[in-house]
Amino acid sequence: MRHRRAGITDVHASHVSINSQRVPRLAGAVAALALFTSCSASTAAMPAASARASCATANAAFLPTPEAFVNEVDGRFVESPLLDHRLGGGPYPAAISDWQAGRARGWINEVAIDGPDRAAENSIARSLGYTVGTLPLVPLIGPVVEHNPGVLEMYQTNTEYSSMAGAVDLMRELTASARFAETTIVTESGHVQPPAHAVPFTWGDESLADEQPGFMGPQGATETFFTFAVRVGRYVVQLTVQSGYGLTEPEAATLLGHAVAPLTRWCGLR
Repeated sequence: MRHRRAGITDVHASHVSINSQRVPRLAGAVAALALFTSCSASTAAMPAASARASCATANAAFLPTPEAFVNEVDGRFVESPLLDHRLGGGPYPAAISDWQAGRARGWINEVAIDGPDRAAENSIARSLGYTVGTLPLVPLIGPVVEHNPGVLEMYQTNTEYSSMAGAVDLMRELTASARFAETTIVTESGHVQPPAHAVPFTWGDESLADEQPGFMGPQGATETFFTFAVRVGRYVVQLTVQSGYGLTEPEAATLLGHAVAPLTRWCGLR
């Protein structure tokens, strides 16, 4: 799988610029928000045999593969993905020290794989220096986003902690990073990306939701991102729904419900 960026704007890519006054704080935001998306790119993602067993990482604890979608990402973690991005020394926060198990799965709409806009997707990938493979470059961009208003990609991460404090600490980090994303102005080759904004949302013991509007970037239309995180006891479910420009916030939230329900049922939380 080729990743143009990990769900949020890749501020380290050469074609992206950002206000230099914000750069020192950016690493923390990237570290936390990375869990919203295709985390299997992390060095912490390993084969199932190397990862800790958990009800949260079972197939039955995840969103069932939707019709007309292909499972493109599936990685289990052997340690907290935040560990790779931690800045500074001192004791580990509970979001790292109390981490127990985690798994990330992702799905892509078949229309992006073998639909009428695949040739345009391949052309964009080559223009950015990527080798075209079986699956398209993601996040999707260009005509495939313009022509398909519904869901194009989904990524779910389930995490179990050994304590309530660990799950609460992860939600605290994610909330701080989401608020940071809402005040960060990013430009790509002179194109200004609209800032993210919070979505009114309540679920489980604790929750947060953000929407990053799509926009016309230098390579064409970018996806709209709906990012959710829900804590249920010691467990955290994160879901990113990436779409064209026709998906509404309530429709995206409905998909979250379909993602959270399997974990709560399989782990006996409700």
